[in-house]
Amino acid sequence: VVLKEKDNIFSPSAFGVGSVPFQVSVFSTGTLHKIYDAFNQVIKGYTSYTFLDKNLSVASDHFRAAVYAIADGVAPSNQGRGYVVRLLTRKAVTSLYRLIRSSPLLEEEDWQKTLISLLRVGLDVLAREDALIGSRQVHIAEILEGEVEGFLRTLLRGLEQLNVRLSQVSGTILPGSVAFELYDTYGFPLELTQFIAAEKGIKVEEEEFRRDMEIQRERARKARREATEGWEEWGIPGETQFEGYFTLACPAEIRFIRRRGKEIQIGLDRTPFYAEQGGQVGDTGWISSEKFRIRIKDTQYSFGTILHIGEIEEGEPEIHSEVMAVVDAPR
Repeated sequence: VVLKEKDNIFSPSAFGVGSVPFQVSVFSTGTLHKIYDAFNQVIKGYTSYTFLDKNLSVASDHFRAAVYAIADGVAPSNQGRGYVVRLLTRKAVTSLYRLIRSSPLLEEEDWQKTLISLLRVGLDVLAREDALIGSRQVHIAEILEGEVEGFLRTLLRGLEQLNVRLSQVSGTILPGSVAFELYDTYGFPLELTQFIAAEKGIKVEEEEFRRDMEIQRERARKARREATEGWEEWGIPGETQFEGYFTLACPAEIRFIRRRGKEIQIGLDRTPFYAEQGGQVGDTGWISSEKFRIRIKDTQYSFGTILHIGEIEEGEPEIHSEVMAVVDAPR
């Protein structure tokens, strides 16, 4: 799966317009064509647009990449590979949103339902084409729908503000401070701001954005140091393998412990616990061994590690302990 788009993917020839006919486009054959056509069959019932529509092509390509990554166990998140998957999903949703938003037949309250219907249609195509996707279709659908629900709120707020700011640009540069404000206030990613601005021939002043971001991170680090006073740590946080697509319970090894009294945060090498993301709350449950028992009250992402946050009910957990991680059911 290609998780980063090539520079020419957004060129006119990539979508069958300009000097290169659509018949030679990657969207004219294979799985991408089938996803494109499935999206097209739904969209054309709501709005009018050019058949060789760039938004459908972008949505099809990014949607397919996101689905395969999720099927491979990379859940959308704000860190590492998970962030790439989240960005792919958001670009697909943004492109589809542009089409349905222009429909006189759809009210705002229908947008989320229609977007989810589109993603289900696309997922059906991939499930028929690939047995791996078919076997994990329900889990992938749950993750995608959670992403849509959470991101649509961000999208509606952020797009409105971004369009206002872009209309105020007198040249071809959007100040980085504006892009940072959209990110900081509305959760609108820089990459998405760049993606939309580029369509209007506008570039984002990225250096200024990075500078503002670093200032914010330093403030966050300071606040985090103040908030973690009294906590002790053992081990090193590392990437957690998510097993929750297939099971609600699995054996694991403790790789990281952060503790203050009975309060505890644990990182495992693998886990069935789903971390909070995309509008879905983190799982609750238990982590236990013969020597201790911990009630997990929340699950969060932290720099690639899935942190199980809870309270020690009995015993003394130790680093490298073999444990059983069990999610409360139903999820």
